[in-house]
Amino acid sequence: MRLTEGGHNYLCKNLEIENFEIDIRDQKINHKFLLELDKYLDCPYYILTGRWPKIYLYSEKTYFWLVMNNKEWDRFLRANKA
Repeated sequence: MRLTEGGHNYLCKNLEIENFEIDIRDQKINHKFLLELDKYLDCPYYILTGRWPKIYLYSEKTYFWLVMNNKEWDRFLRANKA
């Protein structure tokens, strides 16, 4: 579930839910990527766009998997399609 900026701020500041930040400068952010994230991510996330885009994940398990696999989004999404 993709969060709006307001939803992300509410979870971080009001509820103090832990989130994990990943730099996604090397990832091409297009409609296909966003649709696959919505379909295969099992946790809420927020995408900060701009000069230095980042994604904030609200799942330690997903964050850990991505960090251990060099933040390879294509590999992560392929693994979840199976």
